[in-house]
Amino acid sequence: KAVEKKLEISENTQLVFITDGEQCFVEPIQEFFPDAIHIRQFHKPSCRGIIYTHLRYEGEYHTVRMLWDVVLDEGKPSEEAKKRREYKAKKRLHSKQRKNKVKYTELSKDVMVWKGTVYNPRGVRRRINEDNNTRKTNDEKAGKRNTYPPDGDLIFKGELEESKKLNIVSHCFKVLKRLFGGLYITTNHVESIFNVKNKLKPHRTMKNGERILHCVLYRELVLSKMNKSELKEHIKENIITPEFIQNNVLKGNGAQKKMKKKKPSKLDSIERAIRENKDISIHYRDRRKRHTSRTITPLELVHNDYDNTTKVIAYCHLRNGKRTFYLERIQNITLRDPTPSFLSL
Repeated sequence: KAVEKKLEISENTQLVFITDGEQCFVEPIQEFFPDAIHIRQFHKPSCRGIIYTHLRYEGEYHTVRMLWDVVLDEGKPSEEAKKRREYKAKKRLHSKQRKNKVKYTELSKDVMVWKGTVYNPRGVRRRINEDNNTRKTNDEKAGKRNTYPPDGDLIFKGELEESKKLNIVSHCFKVLKRLFGGLYITTNHVESIFNVKNKLKPHRTMKNGERILHCVLYRELVLSKMNKSELKEHIKENIITPEFIQNNVLKGNGAQKKMKKKKPSKLDSIERAIRENKDISIHYRDRRKRHTSRTITPLELVHNDYDNTTKVIAYCHLRNGKRTFYLERIQNITLRDPTPSFLSL
């Protein structure tokens, strides 16, 4: 809500989000900005070059698949963009000369349009294996269950020029041309404009990204309105407190060591959250070894004596429903405290 208020866009302004292809961006954008256009760029080797555009058309969500060079010939690139392309071309040539490099089939060039939201990339590259008998199907791969809804109805698949006869594709193409004419469609251009990525990288936002977001918003919406003297007084009274100095600065002091509390175990933190009905942020690794950051409200702990595992039954705020998490797969736990205790200014 704070981001929505800060944007202060008029009714006649089209809001466009440009993100990586990760599925976690889709639902939050649709929930808080239902009329926004969401452009996703996929990065994995099997689908690099695929662009998804999610938008509402005639009251329903649609997904349009194109390639990232679709507007490359629709404008004049800058000298910096030309140099970057030359550098990447040399890098690709060098990588092709490596031995034992995994080979892929060509990426499908078709434009695809679905009615509904499609989460996973389609028309991807496939690995070329020497022994086709060793290739496993999706059903044979352990733990490959898809938790996202099935794809919507495919209403078009074909070449770009033919697809432009559809109003929804024509509209998407105009937006992409306006934003990226003469360029590849990537998040790099947006990141370079706002200069945010390098600032957030040291904070390892995957582990506790929501807290970093609170800090950024707090700085922009609260601290930025203060003058130098007000800011100095605020930091002295509310941030750099004697307790903060004792716990974070006076390291090596004997008294400080005695006062240092032992970090609670994951089980203790979850039990406390259940008792006090508190939310926690977790860094979770699922059975496919994918790392995600979730905010959950723990409801119950269930221990299985047979296999000696402990399950955490919790309400997941990302999925808006009950989910089960294995305790041993939780890498890190943080009790939710949205008020930032320290800000790097």
